[in-house]
Amino acid sequence: MNGDSSDPILADAYAFGARDFNASAALADMVKGADGTSSVGQGWFVERPNAAAYIADGYVPNVGSDSISPVPNGASETLEYSLDDFAISRLAADLGQHSTAATFTSRSQNWSNIFDTADGYVEPRDSSGAFPSGPAVPTLTGFGQDGFQEGNAAQYTWMVPQDLQALIQGLGGDQAAAARLDSLFSQLNVGPNAPYEWAGNEPSLDTPWVYDSVGEPWKTQQVVQEITSQLYSLTPGGEPGNDDLGAMSSWYVWAALGVYPQTPGVPMLVLGTPQFAHEVIHGAYGPLVINARGAGDAYVQSLAVNGQNTNSTWIDLTRAHELDFTLSTSPNTQWGTAAADAPPSFSAGPVTFPASTRAALDVTPGQVRLAPGSSTTVTVEDDDTLGTSAQGPATVTWTATTPSASGLTASSATSTLTAAAGQTASTTATITAASGMTTGYYQVDFSAHASNGAILPNVSLLVTVAAAGESIPTAYVSNYSDNTVTPVDTRTDNAGPSIPVGGGPDGMIVAGGKLFVANNNTNNVTVIDTSTNAVLATIPVGSVAADVAATPDGKTVWVSNFSDGTVQPIDVATLTAGTPITVGSQPERLAVSPDGTQLWVANQGSGTVSDVDLATDTVSHTIAVGSAPFGVAVTPDSSKVFITNGGGSSVSVIDAATDAVTATIPVGAGPQYVQISPNGQTAYVADSGAGGITPIDVSTLTAGSFIATGSGAYAVGFSPDGTTAWVVDSNVNNVVPVTVATGAVGSPVTVGDVPDGVTVTG
Repeated sequence: MNGDSSDPILADAYAFGARDFNASAALADMVKGADGTSSVGQGWFVERPNAAAYIADGYVPNVGSDSISPVPNGASETLEYSLDDFAISRLAADLGQHSTAATFTSRSQNWSNIFDTADGYVEPRDSSGAFPSGPAVPTLTGFGQDGFQEGNAAQYTWMVPQDLQALIQGLGGDQAAAARLDSLFSQLNVGPNAPYEWAGNEPSLDTPWVYDSVGEPWKTQQVVQEITSQLYSLTPGGEPGNDDLGAMSSWYVWAALGVYPQTPGVPMLVLGTPQFAHEVIHGAYGPLVINARGAGDAYVQSLAVNGQNTNSTWIDLTRAHELDFTLSTSPNTQWGTAAADAPPSFSAGPVTFPASTRAALDVTPGQVRLAPGSSTTVTVEDDDTLGTSAQGPATVTWTATTPSASGLTASSATSTLTAAAGQTASTTATITAASGMTTGYYQVDFSAHASNGAILPNVSLLVTVAAAGESIPTAYVSNYSDNTVTPVDTRTDNAGPSIPVGGGPDGMIVAGGKLFVANNNTNNVTVIDTSTNAVLATIPVGSVAADVAATPDGKTVWVSNFSDGTVQPIDVATLTAGTPITVGSQPERLAVSPDGTQLWVANQGSGTVSDVDLATDTVSHTIAVGSAPFGVAVTPDSSKVFITNGGGSSVSVIDAATDAVTATIPVGAGPQYVQISPNGQTAYVADSGAGGITPIDVSTLTAGSFIATGSGAYAVGFSPDGTTAWVVDSNVNNVVPVTVATGAVGSPVTVGDVPDGVTVTG
């Protein structure tokens, strides 16, 4: 998935006898790509973008996206780097490079740095070393769990084929591991969110064979048979998931042969049940002949290797030349069950796991508003409701840290709490804003550690310092991958603490003093009070809410439902959604004309724009534009509509009176958002592929000099006075102010993960 997959492929090829390539040169490249300083890659691809942190910390901190994935994958990336390192160590050992082999063997054990002994799962850790609080696999609504690429902790925990015995001991031994496997395989193809097997995706392909390592090989035989018979069929879609260059189909071949290459870089095959009476696998070590008496039955009764009876559930490919299976319809629960029968593990030495705890730190309320010279009290809680009696009470010491020299202080800034297992304990802290302090956004950080040394995730208290009725001039930025909105004070360029919203927040608009946020992954719109930044409501809408636009009177907000092909009105007074209107395929951005008569919708899937008559709420015209239209902006006089064509590196200009395309303007690669300055003179186009802004003179419809802002310029929003444009960079997680008069680019402000929308209130 998001590791360095060439390393296991090359190490496997050599281990299986391939010699017709320059293995020494390959090893040198593998080491270079893993050293944490190399930018080895092709185009935008970087071989190990988080290698430096992985080497320094022993794991990839789960703090941001990289060139491989749009979401944080700290845990899965750590697992993959560890497995890649093991592959490098094996090839190095085979080539006699023992120092390199020792280095990478040691690093192959880094998986243990993300094993949470408090709950028995592999989990991501943040930059301070904390495991996440809460259930190991929370209720998920997006596409997988934070910290994992297309999957969750239940699915990824088993991805340690190089040292399964150490993992099994961490889980509590064979019986505990087998029970966990039984639960996992109670469902076979659930996708990335549920804590069960997803046989249709690569991280789960090895897992059925783990039963061989816990002394229950008949369950490997059973589960593999269930997957092959229930999830594969002789139809065009007869695989459980995307074949991904042959991943699913090659898995089926190995499963049908009854042998499986579980551990990269090792000439070893673990055993299942062959489906054919006679098989011959031709390889570098000579033919491997597999005979199966009773072929078609699911269970192994006995096995002879090279004519000798054996209970081993694995073979050494360099020594085994003939396998004679005897199969039956019922499991033999005695064969292959001894510890000596299990496949070997390849540990770098005794495994140690980081300290962990089920306790969590909570601060309530999570947001407060203070006038200068006033105070408020918050509750600080040691929450050990997930703790067990076997783990005992949770003693937690916490510390509150206020921004330096800000005028904000916290009384009782440190304290120790002890909560009994399954219980909570709490105290209070007083937050005070000094008289005369600068109004704006601040955060108080609460850090904590348990008595066993485990670090708890930090908690941030959002503090807005403002007089009664005062609003902070703000650029709101939606952060798609961490499900938050970051408020940025446009006077000071200070980012306030993020506001939790729905899943996959995208387009935003302000209406009636409220911020409306379209949430792709939870099919709803979050409503935020802009004076307090508190969430007021969540409004269910259609599937994959993409963008929102408000009518000039502020009474209605329109939302585009990407998957439904509809737009839908929301009553701002009652916060209720109305009847959807069908537009084109995959509606993206939308805009209401300033005169309030028309709603313009870019239909990405159909290459069109819908003109919706707001007097009748019907589509009056459908206009063909360029490829993959995305952004929409209307001039202040409502006469022209600008549409970005994401697939065509251009902007189409529509005459609003005639619904005709009157011009097509070349811009940079991958144009996304477009916005028009309040005075109507300039359109700014965010060219994500080019890394900046193309300004367009609205009167002459000509593009000006490109303004480089960052590698992934995605969204843009103007301040109400038009002096500043704020440009969101999705690749590096920041927003950049641009002075419109000069095109000068200011200092970037760090926001959340994968920002993709911005709206500015002042």
